[in-house]
Amino acid sequence: HQLFSFDVEEEIAYGLENFGYSRELMENKVKKTLKEYHFESIKENEISTLSEGMKKRLAIASVMVLEPEILILDEPTANLDPKWSNKIITDIAKITRKNNTTTIIVEHELDLLLNKVDRVIVMKNGKIIKDTKDTRSEFAQKEQNAITTNLREFNKLLINSHPASLNYVIMVQKLWYHNILQDINMHISGGFVSIIGPNGAGKTTIIMHFNGLLKPTKGKVLVDGVDTRKSSVASLSRKVGIVFQNPELMFFEDSVEKELSFAPKNIGINAHDIEERVDKIAKQLNLEKLLDRNPFTLSSGEKQRVAIASVLTLEPDIIVLDEPTLGLCPKNKKKLLSIITNLKKEKTVVVVTHDLELVSRSDYIFVIN
Repeated sequence: HQLFSFDVEEEIAYGLENFGYSRELMENKVKKTLKEYHFESIKENEISTLSEGMKKRLAIASVMVLEPEILILDEPTANLDPKWSNKIITDIAKITRKNNTTTIIVEHELDLLLNKVDRVIVMKNGKIIKDTKDTRSEFAQKEQNAITTNLREFNKLLINSHPASLNYVIMVQKLWYHNILQDINMHISGGFVSIIGPNGAGKTTIIMHFNGLLKPTKGKVLVDGVDTRKSSVASLSRKVGIVFQNPELMFFEDSVEKELSFAPKNIGINAHDIEERVDKIAKQLNLEKLLDRNPFTLSSGEKQRVAIASVLTLEPDIIVLDEPTLGLCPKNKKKLLSIITNLKKEKTVVVVTHDLELVSRSDYIFVIN
């Protein structure tokens, strides 16, 4: 939300232009920053074509070109695979040392930070409950135990996971999509399925084929035996509901109740049935007290639940979640895991994620590279 320009070079220059720097000084600063952040070869590339990791690095570069004394980063590793998460944290550590910058990071994931930060402040319910410089001994063991447990479970699943049956609800056969996806074969037979892989691997592109938002350039995708090339998005959306990374992009109305009614209303469901569906889903996802609230004013966890609920009111057999734990605190992540656990009893749940804890609970895993 803070990248405003068309290409990389323009974005780095944007802040300098707004502060009225001379052209000569601005050109020197932009040239230096392009080199420092390894953007020289892609300085004319459109920002929209960059991977999530490169966008994060660009956002940092566009701020640091102004040489601030204090750098504040809000969830800098959100939506990044482990490789890029490590790169960004390493970048931040180098910036802090080189520029003698005070760096403040708001973060839920501690494992990458514990060996690099000088101080940890823990907050709960608007209050500081811990402020310590003893970061390694106090937090590291607890964090490492959690990581080790999840890795053990993850490895076990990779070895043992297999399709539950040959009754496939989604079949991807020799799928090509321009130069992004190449000869993808994927059979999903139900349960809880995770799709994992590095940023830019094509995970989101794959799931956008499930409800026909994208059509294969070669190959085919079948949903309950129906070829997505021969079916409309509206028709497929009744079978496959997709919740995208940013819930706000899915909101159209000024109240949660209207939001939950929006999709069924648009496909012609009668008012009585819509009311029953909204009441049922609101109760299921604990949204009853939020029905009169504007969805844009809710917390991240509440927005995520509203986005899921707005898809569930169409009663799809398959629900797809793209990075559902993105930006959620441990408490809200736990709530989401509970929702997924309940959903998979009745529906096929497909999740695109980098979250190892979420992956460890899957019945089946696809790795995309």
